Amino acid sequence: MRFSYSKLQCFRACPKQFEFRYLLKPPVPSQEPIQQFVGKTVHETLESLFLNVWDGKSLQWAEVVSFYEQQWNAGFHEGIQTDSSRNSEAFFQQGRSCLEYFFSKALPFRWGKIRGVEQRIYFPLTESAGMQGVIDLLVETGPNRFEIHDYKTLQAPRTQEELDADEQLAIYQIGIESLFPGAEVTLVWHFLAAQADGRSSRTREQLDSLRRRLVEETALIRKTAIFSAQKGPACECCSYKPVCPAWNPNVPRQLTLSAFEE
Repeated sequence: MRFSYSKLQCFRACPKQFEFRYLLKPPVPSQEPIQQFVGKTVHETLESLFLNVWDGKSLQWAEVVSFYEQQWNAGFHEGIQTDSSRNSEAFFQQGRSCLEYFFSKALPFRWGKIRGVEQRIYFPLTESAGMQGVIDLLVETGPNRFEIHDYKTLQAPRTQEELDADEQLAIYQIGIESLFPGAEVTLVWHFLAAQADGRSSRTREQLDSLRRRLVEETALIRKTAIFSAQKGPACECCSYKPVCPAWNPNVPRQLTLSAFEE
């Protein structure tokens, strides 16, 4: 079974949501918080930007913002949940500001040689489980030296202690080291709305410890027979709330796919 950081986060927050999203996959109306939509659209725009840079093409800011607007209009749907304090136009402009800041920061591109844009990685944990992920931007800064860049569109900047404990990019580092043995890797975060960056690195001991924890946690998930629900504020924007036994007493606590096909 292929795991990812987002899958692990989902299981930690609510095992029942993990079961719904990745195992049962019941038919439910599509819901997407507008903050998530902004992040996705900004990521798509930066992917297009850096693919062009990788190809040696130079884009003007007008071309970048035009692509962003096209992606926004094409992707916006009725299931997007807007914030009561701001309308969708305000979020559109915030995403635009994030892109304008990063465009002026990153171009002309002098960080090194681009080695991957939305780069997929995978590495096995055991014979029956592995980890996968997608790196926003992979840059080679020297012989077998790499930077893993990650865009956080609307998130507030994290403390250095939080960055040093982050698992997501450390997982990506394990994946890069499986492709480039002995690589020296730096982890880089870009908090676009706050116009701030963060950097961190991992020791061999830290990565080995993380790998052991991943083996244990994925084994636990694979052995889980009953996925319990964890009620909390996040339930309000969960697409599976209508079919969740924690909120609907008529839904059996142990569900199978056939329950949604009757």
